[in-house]
Amino acid sequence: MNNPYSILGVSQDATNQEIIRAVATAMKSRNYSTREIAEARAILSKPSSRLAADFTFPIFHKRKNITMIEPVIRATGITVNNLNPDKYDSL
Repeated sequence: MNNPYSILGVSQDATNQEIIRAVATAMKSRNYSTREIAEARAILSKPSSRLAADFTFPIFHKRKNITMIEPVIRATGITVNNLNPDKYDSL
């Protein structure tokens, strides 16, 4: 299942009235199938399934200018042949 919040175009703090209006808007736009819209509404209308959706599909605000972190430590010159199995005795 896709993210029910993105299907209906609502935020995680949307009220039931906003969800109902979003269902009507989603049906008019036809970006998703009727079944997907109905499933999204069913999930967001029940408090227990909505709580599960909040943890499964967290929505983060989009941020600009975020660069990916590259690893700075790289293993060089280590091979299986260089390891000394007698150095660390785990028994």
